[in-house]
Amino acid sequence: MKELITWYKPAVIWFDGDWTYNDGAPTLKKWWTKSDEEILYKFMTDLDSNLIINDRIIRGLGMGDFETAEGKVPKKPMFRQWETCRNMNGSWGYNSKKTKYKSPLELIREMVTVVSRDGNYLLNIGPKGDGTVTKQEVEILSKIGDWMRVNGENIYNATRSPFKTEPSWGFYTKRTNRLYAHVFNWPKNNMLQVPSSEEKITRICMLSNQNLNLNFTESSGKINIKLPENAADPINSVVMIDFSNPTAFHDNAIQIHRKAVILEHSYPHPFDGYTTVNYILQTSSRVGLYIFNQSGRRIETLVDENQTAGFHEITYRPKGLAPGIYFLKLKADYPAASNRSGISETRKLILP
Repeated sequence: MKELITWYKPAVIWFDGDWTYNDGAPTLKKWWTKSDEEILYKFMTDLDSNLIINDRIIRGLGMGDFETAEGKVPKKPMFRQWETCRNMNGSWGYNSKKTKYKSPLELIREMVTVVSRDGNYLLNIGPKGDGTVTKQEVEILSKIGDWMRVNGENIYNATRSPFKTEPSWGFYTKRTNRLYAHVFNWPKNNMLQVPSSEEKITRICMLSNQNLNLNFTESSGKINIKLPENAADPINSVVMIDFSNPTAFHDNAIQIHRKAVILEHSYPHPFDGYTTVNYILQTSSRVGLYIFNQSGRRIETLVDENQTAGFHEITYRPKGLAPGIYFLKLKADYPAASNRSGISETRKLILP
């Protein structure tokens, strides 16, 4: 591991084959324990604090930096950052007998579903012995690339749907002041309904044709959008809705500014002794802001109270915590009547 990390400097260490794990004492069949994971995790992050490590360093205990959903898409966002790994034809490696491939339509829609539920999509290919990939994989990846060239902005750096429920016609993703409606099933009456925001709408258009604005009205908490007669794309037609204010749909917004406590992996050099956490509540709700250790035990409560809608800033100055890796979790439960998904965000903290 030392050679791999110091020589090749990977961004992610993705463990697999973790069926020997054990939450208790080691046995001959279950010999990899939680304490083994903690030692290995510390060893690797001491070599490179920017490393991102998956949960299969020891599965099922909430360890590592993100969850992995094996060959499936969870029905809702997971409790922290997550990723699903999928293959194209039922095989992770090359298998000449596996000739039934998933269609570009199926894979693109699955990718959109994952992003809408706040996940990352890891799509596997199975190279042959000579390093080439099959003709079918090349064709599928080319078609995905064609779609991404037009629609990529609603996938890259996009976050999950701000709503608690998913529409019958498709899914939502969002970025800053922009909401994307991914329409899989084109409405027969060419009318699309989207929950409204208090912020002013500046324009609505098809992402693939931004020169043509779509007509819309607002009533009874809904945006009623008049769509073109025909779907813009047979796989996934994306409607783009721009708002005047970047906070329009930032239900799960959490902006963490590192000041010596290192949040995430973007800031390798500390400067002073505090961190600020900024977040926006779309409605009054119960808010919890907590510090957890690597074992998942809550060790400090920063906020546990009812808060009003709007912008909030918390300054955190760690006291009495030993150098090491911790996790900051922000949670806000919105009232059911708001039709908002609330906030559930986790960030890594590294105390130098």
